Amino acid sequence: AALEVLQHLAVWPAAEQQTVLGENVTQALQFVASGNASLGLVAAASLQADALPAATCRYAIPAAWHAPIEQQAIVLTRAGQAPAALAFLRFLRGEAARRIIVSAGYSVPGAEPP
Repeated sequence: AALEVLQHLAVWPAAEQQTVLGENVTQALQFVASGNASLGLVAAASLQADALPAATCRYAIPAAWHAPIEQQAIVLTRAGQAPAALAFLRFLRGEAARRIIVSAGYSVPGAEPP
C-alpha cells in the first residue's frame, strides 16, 4: 500500500533511493519514532503507539490511493475440529471482537472507519 501511495503521488521512483523498508509496520514506526527516518507510512492503528514523539505529524492517507488491505483468519485443516480454534474463530466473527478491532484503529466491514 505504501508503494501504491508513493506512485499515486508521482514521487516513485524518485523516492526509491531514499526509501528504507521495514520488516513490518512496527519496525517502520520505530524508524520514524527514533529519528532514523524523517517520514514513514504506517498503519493508522499504529499511530496509537506510546513510542510516538509528541510532535509527530499525522496525515490520513485517502483509501482511494491504494488497494484495500484485507486481513483474514483461517483454521488450519489439522485444527479444524479443535474446540479452542473454533471458539476463537466464532469470537472473531462476533460483536465484541469487532469493537476491539475498531477501538484499535482498524476498520471492519459494515462499520464506520476509525
